[in-house]
Amino acid sequence: MSDQKTILLIDDEIDLQQLVKITLKSKSYIVETANNGLEGLAKLETLKPDLIILDMNMPKMGGLEFYQR
Repeated sequence: MSDQKTILLIDDEIDLQQLVKITLKSKSYIVETANNGLEGLAKLETLKPDLIILDMNMPKMGGLEFYQR
């Protein structure tokens, strides 16, 4: 069993998403990404992250609606 923690990063700004992903992976985290809240919800069907990093302003579904669901 792995001791690595999984982080789900949900952000529509791809450059920022990649920067955060690279930084977290360098600290030995497993990082999954989604480009908006809808994609984030779909990931949660198969993924049980230890932490979710969530942008509040995104197209299709923002952070607040994601959180409420």
